[in-house]
Amino acid sequence: MEDLNNIKIKEYVSIILRRPNTPKIWVNKRINPNKEFYKHWQCPGGHVEETDISTKHAAQREVLEETGIQPELEELEYMRTNHYFREKEWRIVHCYSLTTKKVPELTEPREMTDWQLKKIKEVQKEPKEVVEQESPHS
Repeated sequence: MEDLNNIKIKEYVSIILRRPNTPKIWVNKRINPNKEFYKHWQCPGGHVEETDISTKHAAQREVLEETGIQPELEELEYMRTNHYFREKEWRIVHCYSLTTKKVPELTEPREMTDWQLKKIKEVQKEPKEVVEQESPHS
């Protein structure tokens, strides 16, 4: 049995960017082969930092960093919290939703493709190896 003092736990946030009045969400793919989840579709998100007041503040920060969109805290709707074990650590993922008419900007061209508006079913059925888009900003 593992010593409880040695269990690693990391918290993350993930934010689904919804387009109003449509079943589509904004996603992009990771293009850095040295990073986790290479070639996978993703929504904005990342680590909860020690300076974040709450997970909702972390979600607000991540949306701004990855899309250039500055949401109000009240616009972020809590959905659920998931947890899983990976690479010798427990990961806790706090999921939020943001409905916005704003179009996300590509803020990390060496890490991800341009943002695309897709139906959730399109994202779910596409194999991760299909898209290897070269970023026009590289």
